[in-house]
Amino acid sequence: MVLGALLATAVAASAHALPALQLYVEGGVYNTATETWEVKFSEAGKIRLWTIGAVGANGTIRDVRLSLAYPDSRSPTFVLTPSTTGGLGGFADPSTPATPTWIQTQTNGTIAPKLGPLTTPGVPTSTPTGGDLPSHGIFTAAVDWQEFYLGHFNRTDSPLADFITAFPSVDTSKTGQINVYEVSQSGLRPDDFVHFDLYDSIQSRNKTRAVFAPFSHDAAAGVNGGDPGTVIPEPATMALLGTGLLGLSALGRRRRERG
Repeated sequence: MVLGALLATAVAASAHALPALQLYVEGGVYNTATETWEVKFSEAGKIRLWTIGAVGANGTIRDVRLSLAYPDSRSPTFVLTPSTTGGLGGFADPSTPATPTWIQTQTNGTIAPKLGPLTTPGVPTSTPTGGDLPSHGIFTAAVDWQEFYLGHFNRTDSPLADFITAFPSVDTSKTGQINVYEVSQSGLRPDDFVHFDLYDSIQSRNKTRAVFAPFSHDAAAGVNGGDPGTVIPEPATMALLGTGLLGLSALGRRRRERG
């Protein structure tokens, strides 16, 4: 009963708070069954990905990293070109981010990305000291993944909103950093997909806690009509964990099924 009451209180509180990190793809459609923003790569093999940090509510989000998971036995090349929102939907974004740094390619998909903090802050290749990014059914033997370093999110020059279900209206009471990247791919097959995850850590009261975009705020892209896949919706406790409201010990698993 006590745990149920705590979870209910946390769910109610989270309804009024933004996740520390979010993902959005321009032109994407929010799939309520997969709880994922889904889009198709253009014929030129490009999408525009927004990585969003609620800096105003959380302070600096350190050493933010992005993983791109795709079917195994592929050798794709990804190029992340910095851009801005261009004011789309009223989301002003005056600062163009730095070019991301490629960190690694992992061909054993059962090994998930590691959460920070990094042993040497600001050094992309230093060793993360946290646990695994929860698998949420993505990191299996059927996938490989690449990881890119985006740097610290520490600006509050963009208004924010909750990017879930539909493209939202600007909330000027909430501010943070939006990094937009034009993601280009080559080397994937027409029926392939790419799944994106965004993560790392916040320093608070001499403690560091891992944060990642909740799995209800994921993004995926199909290649030339490829299906990004379907995901069983996460439980409320999983969504809360992504905001940092619950510890990793509370984590459950979602299973991913591809048609």
